Parts: sequence; C-alpha cells; structure tokens
Amino acid sequence: MYEKRLFFIQLFAVQVFYCTLSKQNMGVNKKLNNRE
Repeated sequence: MYEKRLFFIQLFAVQVFYCTLSKQNMGVNKKLNNRE
C-alpha cells in the first residue's frame, strides 16, 4: 500500500514537471517566432 502511494506521488510529480516544462517550451517558441 505504501509503495503504491509513493508510485502515485511520483506519477503526479512527473506530470507537474512535464506540464511546467511544456509551458516553458511554449514561451521559448513564442519568443523565437517573434524574432522571425
């Protein structure tokens, strides 16, 4: 049970990490597009 909870916490952390990463990438892409 404890291991399963740890797994879900890791899964949630990874989702949040990728979400913030994709948002940062979108911001970078917008800056690059504005330069062109």
